[in-house]
Amino acid sequence: MLCFFGSAAFAQDSLQIKQLRPSLQNDTLRCSFQVNNLFSGEIREALLSGLPILLELKPQLYNRERQRIRTATFKLRVTYDIWEDRYLQESNQLPVAFTSLEMLTTWWNDVQPYPIFSVDGMDTEEQLWIVMDLRVIVLTRSQNEKLKNWIISSAESEEDVSVFRKDSGFRLNLNRIIALFIGDDDEVEGFIARAASTPFTLSAISER
Repeated sequence: MLCFFGSAAFAQDSLQIKQLRPSLQNDTLRCSFQVNNLFSGEIREALLSGLPILLELKPQLYNRERQRIRTATFKLRVTYDIWEDRYLQESNQLPVAFTSLEMLTTWWNDVQPYPIFSVDGMDTEEQLWIVMDLRVIVLTRSQNEKLKNWIISSAESEEDVSVFRKDSGFRLNLNRIIALFIGDDDEVEGFIARAASTPFTLSAISER
């Protein structure tokens, strides 16, 4: 069994990714998974106070030789609208609204098959593993103000980045946002979780 786990800065014991379940549909590798305790503790407090929560999902595909053969990055932003009392999750897909924190938590407690890689042309009998990294960024109020100002003044083109989309038409690069906020006296607080699937082959999961 491969071991990809190591210590990470800002690790939080209660934040866990569990039960990675790969599936195959039309040459697209998908993955179901669970994220326990995502909206609890400091993350919950920040969200309910009106601060945005930025999430980065990074699935990676490894072969028998421990070579990483596929990688992708998906970025999401979760916000709480205090006035409308609803939660909005934005990504490069259509935004999803939740009427309660419980509904939002339930969505992450059992994420349905999420398309992560094209596997067209790959050996269907090759043994593979999926490793999933989750990074959660909690912004302070001052950092949130910088985010607002950055959005307003941003002149990025849509070709510049390919990440989550705002209603205004902007596309925001999470790494650039984080780099913008991190300074000698202004660090971003974050949490990291990682999990790996059991070994599988494409032929095996296509039969499910």
